[in-house]
Amino acid sequence: MHVGALYMPHSAIPVYMPNLFTRGLAMGYLVFKMNNLWGASLYHAACDFWLFVVTVGTFQLLGE
Repeated sequence: MHVGALYMPHSAIPVYMPNLFTRGLAMGYLVFKMNNLWGASLYHAACDFWLFVVTVGTFQLLGE
């Protein structure tokens, strides 16, 4: 279903991948040290919240 979907420009991938890799290592370390998923889940929720804020702000700037 998502074969034709483009979620980001191709030029953003080299910037995004190191960020994703570093965040994945950090969350893996957090889960390993705390021996539960709460830390990683809260961090993920905080990242989603700011992504939502940026998305809403972008649409307000564009007047949509």
